[in-house]
Amino acid sequence: MKLKKGLSLILFSIAGIHFFNKYTDYKSKIPVEIPEYNTYDYHWTYGTIHYIKAGSGKPLLLIHDLTAYSSSYEWHRIISNLSKDHTVYALDLLGCGESDKPSLTYTNYVFVKLITDFIKDIVKEACTIISSGKSSTIALMSAKYDYPDQTMIQKIIMINPSSLSEEQTEITEKDQKRDMLFQLPIIGTFLCNRLNKREDIEELFYNEYFADSYQVKGKYIDQYYSSYFSNGKSSKSLFSRIYNHYTNFDYRIALDDIQIPLCIIGGDKEQGIKESLFNFSKYKNLSWCLLEETKHLPQLENPTALTEKIDQYLD
Repeated sequence: MKLKKGLSLILFSIAGIHFFNKYTDYKSKIPVEIPEYNTYDYHWTYGTIHYIKAGSGKPLLLIHDLTAYSSSYEWHRIISNLSKDHTVYALDLLGCGESDKPSLTYTNYVFVKLITDFIKDIVKEACTIISSGKSSTIALMSAKYDYPDQTMIQKIIMINPSSLSEEQTEITEKDQKRDMLFQLPIIGTFLCNRLNKREDIEELFYNEYFADSYQVKGKYIDQYYSSYFSNGKSSKSLFSRIYNHYTNFDYRIALDDIQIPLCIIGGDKEQGIKESLFNFSKYKNLSWCLLEETKHLPQLENPTALTEKIDQYLD
């Protein structure tokens, strides 16, 4: 009798968690107004990559921040201005947004291969990369693999690149066990959903992404929340690998080799920006500036000021 009650309780709990996961997925389908740009699919080795292409001129490749809820939407307020004089490509990284979200071991190398293949197959000429946050390590390592020929990447503009203290490169036994737990079909999905609630993303916008909380818009939060669940599947696998440090990398390895111009645009209110600037200070071909009264996402908070600085570095 006790065994039957125990099994019933377990089955009821699993059913409840499964219902919660389905409800969370349903609740995430929020209608969001997205600017209309021409969109395309790049059929890559590990999945289909969704990307935007706009304008004409020397190519720019925009790489959004490496989080499970980021996407090319991050750039939607600056694409129009940048595309007046450039061909702008903005992709959803594998595991993000409208791109495929396969269950695989996401590492820095996976994304470096994506970027270098995308440039070879789609851009087809040397470009300037504009990266955001943790994706800056992807841009730097892509440039390292392009060295010494420099046929793919001419310049990198990094917006609030992560500091070395944020790039914990050791994957501990605890990280591995937690990753295994997160990958489980029902329990793992439940835990990842609990760690990616809309309220959590809202808190990020108010506390870390924007300096001026009055500039935060509900549609930004809705889009980021929806992005985690978009394209018929959650970004659980990517989230787990980011959370457990599989995607981290010591970008000093790249700085020892590359010689192309690097530019850093930071928010003057961004936590850790001074450390990031110090980490890059020994690189000779470096330019940098700070945007007043902005934090992590000036491309959403103050796109006009950011575009002006980008244009200066592109000249």
